[in-house]
Amino acid sequence: MAEKKKLPYMRFHISDYLADTGHLSTVQHGAYLRLLLLMWDTRGSIPADADWIRHRLRITVAEYNRHYVPVLDEFCKRSRNRWTQKRLAREYRETSDFYAKQRRNGRKAHSHKYLKEGENTVGGGHPLKEEQNKTNKKKTKQTHPASPSDLWARLGSKLPSTSPDPQSVNGHAEKDAPDD
Repeated sequence: MAEKKKLPYMRFHISDYLADTGHLSTVQHGAYLRLLLLMWDTRGSIPADADWIRHRLRITVAEYNRHYVPVLDEFCKRSRNRWTQKRLAREYRETSDFYAKQRRNGRKAHSHKYLKEGENTVGGGHPLKEEQNKTNKKKTKQTHPASPSDLWARLGSKLPSTSPDPQSVNGHAEKDAPDD
């Protein structure tokens, strides 16, 4: 089975975050945000494995113990050997469900638009391209006159009733220049 694509964005409720984390140091804010981003990137939770977390975040054991463990203990829940954050898990599910619904609707719209019931695509071709080919064939079926005389014959009644003077050049009569 193909792996699901990662979700491209995460909703972030700034006022809620600041209300809940006002007591954290700047370093702890960074730690918490990095943990939230890592959880989002790993589909809503991370393994409860200190080595795995430290490796992913490129931090030392001392940094992990001093800044990350207190944040995990305060804001995250450990369940079945995974760390989750309640709000992030809910937001991830909602966003994931929304994207899945959009994909289904897109496939459904595509199939209704191009593969209507009873319509057959010749040779398994793409219906849109086949429709374009039909249109192009209709355009090329138009006949063009083989010669200028055929064109004049077709225009017949649309031509002016008087023809240009045979003495004229390019359909315009030359004026006689005065003799000197």
